[in-house]
Amino acid sequence: MENKIIKDPQIFISKEARQLFDNLRKQLEEFKQMDNKDFFMMAVMFGYLNNKKKKLEHSSKTESGFTRERYLSAEDNGVLKAIAIAGDKDLSIVNDIVYVYSIAEEYANGGIPYLKEFVFDDQASFVKNFASEIKKLSK
Repeated sequence: MENKIIKDPQIFISKEARQLFDNLRKQLEEFKQMDNKDFFMMAVMFGYLNNKKKKLEHSSKTESGFTRERYLSAEDNGVLKAIAIAGDKDLSIVNDIVYVYSIAEEYANGGIPYLKEFVFDDQASFVKNFASEIKKLSK
């Protein structure tokens, strides 16, 4: 697989996801201080846990990136790479960060309906339920 080198690539989400995040920031205290990259990672997690990827069509993308590589921690990148490798069953993709991010964008796009349902299903216990979802990733 050819490695593409792009300095500080943008990471995109759908317009629907952006609208959801903006609404969550207005409505729920837990989201008011949340960075875009954290919301992206959460959406990726929900997509991955539900085995749901959805291609991010150009027409449905936000006009500019939602976050950038520079805002992701080494741990965030490790998680995204692990998810990409698990999905593709190909270790050679680990150095093609643009491809890794495109897989993550698909999981985030696929995870938005699950995240929306999860948050609005029982807002009072969102933090507790979210912690149990994170534990599932470590198994």
